[in-house]
Amino acid sequence: MAQIKKKNINLSEYYQKDSFAVILLSLLLFIYLVPGLFAVDKIFFDDASLGFSRILGVAQLVKNGEIPLWDPYTFTGARPYFAMVESPIYNILLYPLYFIANTDNINQSFTILYLIPYTFFIIISGIGVYFFTRKILKFHILAAFVSGFLYATSPVLGASLKSIHNTQVFAFIPWVLLFVFLYLHSNKLRWWLLSIL
Repeated sequence: MAQIKKKNINLSEYYQKDSFAVILLSLLLFIYLVPGLFAVDKIFFDDASLGFSRILGVAQLVKNGEIPLWDPYTFTGARPYFAMVESPIYNILLYPLYFIANTDNINQSFTILYLIPYTFFIIISGIGVYFFTRKILKFHILAAFVSGFLYATSPVLGASLKSIHNTQVFAFIPWVLLFVFLYLHSNKLRWWLLSIL
């Protein structure tokens, strides 16, 4: 029986060849989101303010050197943060921003703790779809570019503004799929580890 040869996937070739497209995609998505960064008063609606208030509460505790195990603002401090459906203590990507944000300035805090992570996740989602479609689905560079842009600007990701945690989930889905498929193709442990981070 003839042996089936596995096709090796060389990521470095894609990174070199597609770096311009990724930079352009990131820049285009950032330009697309810029109006929102300067419209805090219009974006600060009920759902977003609810999610933001949790993040702001954790930021205040972290800046004061406290470990945010309990929510002092709910049930007279009797509710642990881990009991929240969308607890901000689990989002390690927000911790550097907790120290930067001025928790006494609501507009500045909302921009740093909410809009900047949202913008970051939107850009990351577009890049993830770009690499998934280029590397796994073998799309042409233009088709992958359009796929990344359409996914990042889709209504689902737009509506996820009400919860940074939802945005983060949607942003990392294409990366998880990419790493899982790379693991299945190569059986290299690093891709599996990246898929479960």
